[in-house]
Amino acid sequence: EHLGKRFPGGGSQGIAAEVGPYPFVEVGTLAESPVIVILDGIEDPHKFGAIVRAGVALGVGGFVIAQQRSAPVSAAANKASAGAIEHARIAKVGGIPQALANLKRDGRWLIGLAMAGDIPVAKLREYRPLGLVIGAEGEGLHRLAAERCDGLCSIKMHGPLESLNAATAAAIAIHAALA
Repeated sequence: EHLGKRFPGGGSQGIAAEVGPYPFVEVGTLAESPVIVILDGIEDPHKFGAIVRAGVALGVGGFVIAQQRSAPVSAAANKASAGAIEHARIAKVGGIPQALANLKRDGRWLIGLAMAGDIPVAKLREYRPLGLVIGAEGEGLHRLAAERCDGLCSIKMHGPLESLNAATAAAIAIHAALA
């Protein structure tokens, strides 16, 4: 009963833990990673968690998110990630366009995921070190983020649907980049 009052909404199964702030890393600590994922405007904690889950499971070296217009590292995101957030290296930056410019300056290829991209997803493994830039559903990559990319990658669709949700598309691209 005490947990129900302290943590409304249920789902505690009789157990709760109080934790400190998430231990974000500096972007520079991701430099040795062959593949990192940069999230440009992913505000839905469930999609954020699903992308982190796929990335951690497939071997991504880290993630970059913005301080603003980004889903927070939260209980909802952690639950959606099935706990993968606890194993992820996440850097939080002031702005994605500037972070992309810095990553490019340091020699990282930046490839954005976009429906209109001309790089087939199967070619992602040819770009190392890679920064895979994932935009939000609906609006996709922000203009400045897309302009900082070296190219845009697309996933060829074969059925009646025109696109995938951001988390599914990210998982496919991550797998292709690390295969």
